[in-house]
Amino acid sequence: MEQETAKKLLQELVLLRQKVTKIEQRLRSLGISDFRILNTKQTLQITESLEDIAGVGQVYHLLARINFGDDYYRFIRAIDGDTIVVKPPSALQQWMKDIHVRLYGLETPELWTEHGPDYRDHLEELCAVDANGRLMIVWERERIGTNYEGYPLATFERGIGHVFYREHGDRYVYINGLMHLLRHSSLKREGKSLLRGRRHVNTPITLPWDGRCPSWQEHGERQPSKTLQTILALGPPACLLTYADIPSLNPRDENFADKINLVMRDNWKFGCPIENALHRDKDLMLERERAQQVSPFDIPLAYVSAWAAKQFQRDPGRDADTGRSTE
Repeated sequence: MEQETAKKLLQELVLLRQKVTKIEQRLRSLGISDFRILNTKQTLQITESLEDIAGVGQVYHLLARINFGDDYYRFIRAIDGDTIVVKPPSALQQWMKDIHVRLYGLETPELWTEHGPDYRDHLEELCAVDANGRLMIVWERERIGTNYEGYPLATFERGIGHVFYREHGDRYVYINGLMHLLRHSSLKREGKSLLRGRRHVNTPITLPWDGRCPSWQEHGERQPSKTLQTILALGPPACLLTYADIPSLNPRDENFADKINLVMRDNWKFGCPIENALHRDKDLMLERERAQQVSPFDIPLAYVSAWAAKQFQRDPGRDADTGRSTE
């Protein structure tokens, strides 16, 4: 009875926050913006307490607040070139045996096509060999105000995420971006961009610089996989693929967009011609990130895809599975 009451109150609280958000938006359109109708901190505390009573909060909190320095997801296998199966961190294993992760913003050839098995093997190598099976995931979250607010875009059985591994020297390498540096990968499926912010992020047709990156240096004692060796031979931009720090962030934090923005800005200090364009675009996108209209990684993915398209002389509007032009 207590659980049912808590669930009902959670639903009512979600509806209330939706109404308040709309009112605040209308007030901002009138130039009235320096206020908060609801106390965000207290509202989140109430929500968390109700979730605990309803029995749904504990898994969420563990999933959202995994510390990369202490725990990680263990790679099990690659299903195809853009989906993997992982074993969750130890704190979550009593609730779930494994999780299917669809790599955000990536489309690769279908398994039944000519290149499909190769792309599954490429992803397998990056996760098993280069990452040594230890993966970190930043989940894409449902929009604020939805019934699934704060949870992965799909379910705990299959979420959409950004997959990283930690190199020797504590640098985090972005696997989603690495996969875009293979000839038949794409940002699009059936002509539709896979980026959350596709209405706001245009894949660059030209880049301020498309040469080899002098800042990329592979660290570590392990021999890179054949897939990573192929990618590194291109000399891809380090600023789009590696991060000095990926903290464990709670997407319900009202300052989440600002914090992840700082993480990315701190990384863009290589002094290359792409850097100024990245900073300019991030300034334009921050408000949309705060509204969850775009993903924090939309711009790096758009740029790395454009960089790869230049190297392979491919159409950025091409689908991954057939190679046909969609524009």
